[in-house]
Amino acid sequence: MKKLLSFGLLLAAFATVKAQTAPTWSADVASIIYNKCSNCHHAGAIGPFPLMSYQDAFVQAAGIEGSVSDGKMPPWPPDPAYRRYAHERLLETDEKTKILDWIAAGAPEGDANTAPVPPVFTDGWAIASPDISIKMPDYFSEAVSSDLYKCFAIPTGITEDRYIKSIEVIPGNRSVVHHVLIFQDPSGDCLALDAADPNPGYTNYGGAGSNNAKLVGGWVPGSTTYTLPNGFGIKLKANSALVLQVHYPAGTVGTLDSTRVNIKFTDGTNTREVFVAPILNHLVTMTNGPLNIPANEVKVFEEEFTLPIKATVFTVSPHMHLIGRNVKAYAVPPTGDTIKLINIRDWNFGWQGAYQFQYAQTIPEGTVIRGTATYDNTVNNPYNPSNPPQDVNVGEATTDEMMITYFSYSYYQPGDENILMDSTLLTTSVPQQVANKLNVFFYPNPATNNVFIDIPNDNDAYTLTLYNQMGQAVLSSRLQNDGWFDIATLPAGLYIADVRNAKGIYTQKLLKY
Repeated sequence: MKKLLSFGLLLAAFATVKAQTAPTWSADVASIIYNKCSNCHHAGAIGPFPLMSYQDAFVQAAGIEGSVSDGKMPPWPPDPAYRRYAHERLLETDEKTKILDWIAAGAPEGDANTAPVPPVFTDGWAIASPDISIKMPDYFSEAVSSDLYKCFAIPTGITEDRYIKSIEVIPGNRSVVHHVLIFQDPSGDCLALDAADPNPGYTNYGGAGSNNAKLVGGWVPGSTTYTLPNGFGIKLKANSALVLQVHYPAGTVGTLDSTRVNIKFTDGTNTREVFVAPILNHLVTMTNGPLNIPANEVKVFEEEFTLPIKATVFTVSPHMHLIGRNVKAYAVPPTGDTIKLINIRDWNFGWQGAYQFQYAQTIPEGTVIRGTATYDNTVNNPYNPSNPPQDVNVGEATTDEMMITYFSYSYYQPGDENILMDSTLLTTSVPQQVANKLNVFFYPNPATNNVFIDIPNDNDAYTLTLYNQMGQAVLSSRLQNDGWFDIATLPAGLYIADVRNAKGIYTQKLLKY
């Protein structure tokens, strides 16, 4: 009896120690939930229940456990083992462990007095003074038993080309807006489509319904204002209409929405244009097409494009529909070293976005950009819209298929590789050339036929390269001493002068008359 009593006391003591050492809401879990989950899970947001307090999380503990264990929540499709990105909604391994251990221990609250303050969510504008602010007309969702993709074409009123620095999407009703894609259309096509529909907007699935409409931005739950680095902008053409394609989930019929887009333009006249383009796409770059997936078949398609310029890439954004199951994009430069761009192992049409690199990614001229994707048109695909499966061909409807990867990019200029997009998660090493800035001096500047280059007198060999505004090297020379550099053969214009050696780098704008 004494042995049984001692054993029982030992178990009780062990349970007490385990409870004392288990994660608690106040000390460990609340900060994770508030940072990674509450963006979507608060009153009026797309999440089906709030996660704004201990009580909220305690009631939903079983559901949280399942979603965290299988990686469904928070939704972050890119494979983190392949590449990391800016502003991730990703639970790190230690964060998952804390949440699961907390639930296994009975979800203890801990000391409520030390719990972090819940975040405050507001419908206020992040861009306080936008240059243009456009709101779609009030619209009551018509999505009954299937998802609806509704486009709203709205004139911008601008009469000259401008450059977008920041885009902010403010969903009119976060509980029903699944995602928003923003296009610009200078042709008037989308305005005509909107006018032809007696109700607000018009229905279109794959894009905006016109080949003249070009993607400029988007929004998914949890995302924030998209801002380009200083000196960069997406050209918004004069007399363009903005087209908002809004995804309303099934079952939201009768719910009011009035989504708004705020835009801030760049200042100054030397803005470098950022292009948003489907560099990989099933129409032009597919190597084993056409994109047709017969019923009851699994097929893999590949795309390939050779980059004719040296590019500075900011974002990558794959796009498929319901039959797609995985997609990967990578780049092979002339040196042969693979640049990993994105890998989505478990494609979900409902969760797609533009993924921004932590540092602007430099891709050399002559690089081969490749894409590969798997399509499963069998009953094993849980997202297959047809049962039994039907033949699927290329097209814009959700029941059709696409294979597109968008990139936002600019022509490379020296130093672009140092552009930091997100300092909160630095898994990409800082480029070596930012460690030292060389002491170099150019004069005269502006120059005509010759420019004098003053370099440190340290007997080191230097390389001077001049780049034009397209990012193309136009002149190059090795320097050992100070001296004059002949630029008489160059046309007048603005150039980037790049001087570097093993110890550092110096870049400067050089204006030639």
